[in-house]
Amino acid sequence: MSKAAGLLAKCSSVVSLFCLCMSVGFANVRLPAVFSDHMVLQQGKKIPVWGWADPGEQVTVSLGKAKAKTRADASGRWRVELPPQKRGPVTELEIRGNNAIRVRDVLVGEVWLCSGQSNMEFTLQRTTSGALDVAAANYPEVRLFLVPKESVLSPAQDVRSKWEVCTPESAAGFSAVGYYFGLELHKRLRVPVGLIASSWGGTNAEEWTSPDFLANEADFAPIHERWQKSGEDNRGLFREPLAHEIWLDDFRLVPGSGSEPSRLVDDFEDGDLQSRLGGRWSAGQSSLEVLDAQGEPGKAAKITGKLKPGDFPNLGLDWAPGQRTADLRAYKALSFKVRGRGFLKFHSLQPTINDFDHYVDAPFAVTNEWRTVTVEFAALKQAGWGVQLPFTPEALTGVLWEVVPGIKPMVRPPSGLYHGMIAPLAPYGLGGFAWYQGEGNAGRSYQYRKLLPALIKSWRSVWRDENLPFLVVQLPNYRPRLDQPSESGWAELREAQLLTARNIPRVGLAVTIDQGQAEDVHPRNKTEVGRRLALQAFSIAYGLPGVASGPLMKSW
Repeated sequence: MSKAAGLLAKCSSVVSLFCLCMSVGFANVRLPAVFSDHMVLQQGKKIPVWGWADPGEQVTVSLGKAKAKTRADASGRWRVELPPQKRGPVTELEIRGNNAIRVRDVLVGEVWLCSGQSNMEFTLQRTTSGALDVAAANYPEVRLFLVPKESVLSPAQDVRSKWEVCTPESAAGFSAVGYYFGLELHKRLRVPVGLIASSWGGTNAEEWTSPDFLANEADFAPIHERWQKSGEDNRGLFREPLAHEIWLDDFRLVPGSGSEPSRLVDDFEDGDLQSRLGGRWSAGQSSLEVLDAQGEPGKAAKITGKLKPGDFPNLGLDWAPGQRTADLRAYKALSFKVRGRGFLKFHSLQPTINDFDHYVDAPFAVTNEWRTVTVEFAALKQAGWGVQLPFTPEALTGVLWEVVPGIKPMVRPPSGLYHGMIAPLAPYGLGGFAWYQGEGNAGRSYQYRKLLPALIKSWRSVWRDENLPFLVVQLPNYRPRLDQPSESGWAELREAQLLTARNIPRVGLAVTIDQGQAEDVHPRNKTEVGRRLALQAFSIAYGLPGVASGPLMKSW
């Protein structure tokens, strides 16, 4: 090798080493998802901003004329506080470290976190006036942030979401109670409003509570015992997603008359995702392929993926093109072949029933050998707590196979939703919390007298503000009216909510006893619920005049 070539090789090595050091030593400054374009910052309070960078890296945060500097700590995390801001023109948030980030279209106004179970999750498009209200949902100064479902064993650092301007498209799938509540604030206060929706149907209050506030309380011991007794397979699901690989083939409608031949729905021999009846196959949160079948001739559909709590992986089929309904009264069952690894639950879809309350069959285990499974339509049962409606074989839109974690009901960990859906948001500046939950705890209502206060204190603690307003929707009426007094878990839970509002400062109670439906745990009129929450906010959070509540007894 010549001297020139050797010198060139050494220089090349030095440059490569320098580039490697640059790539290792200088990580880009990052922000959590809650700091994204179209965000709303809480007015009148110090504004916490945080993120990640290289340990020791200097970070500068600017919002208009306000500026703050800091250095990332040994773990790479940094945080600053900007001075309180008033409502003003649209601005930008700029973060500079080894790189620069600009968050655009930033507003300053009121920010509320709306949380709970299914009645808070209940979407705008499904309400009594959903069609009209979705079409009218053009509010450029209302911003929406939807937190994805996540139950985990330790605090998550971030969530997968972003702020969106309120439009018919973004509002349709957003919390109806949150939307109506925020709209009332926007119209009366005349400021931008940011709404963070973090809710999950069928969940319990202990799942939303910090572990520090569930410890050392004898009344909460059964909560921890239930989790410990749930089994290693159940607990393992919260450590590692459960992989599934399921093959399906030879779907046939079985006629009600024994003399008629079965009707082929699809055998995938044409290699596409259109059925013989004209509908289409689709997959949610799973990969769907048509491949050569393993273990039998011809082709089959294969769905693969990983299941974690909160996901809804599935294989679906529309019976007819364009989601039109099909009349299947001539058939008594649907049969199909299946093999692989996982568990499936069959859903029948009809336009009169929402997604909480489908007609379903019991979950079953998928084994490694091909076998034929037959779903008898007469054996299907309606799921959920909603209105009991008849099965309509004369008008069905499709079918769906949900991938589930097992045959037994899943037990989620205490504090799992706090870790995955609340902790990553703190300490983002808020005006307060709106809470609609309790149905899942109605079987142990006296425990809720301590559990709800623990939840409130745990959230105020992580936000480092013991005065943050906390608004509670008191459970509505449910089940038929009785002629004589009797024991009622729901009535006892309403009392627990009332006692919490009386005993803890700056807790408001939106009474909705007149807004429920005896046969439906998900009453569709969410407009009034949002309005009553707003009345509590105007009184407790903003000190505005007006009647926020009906009369309450001084003692009983």
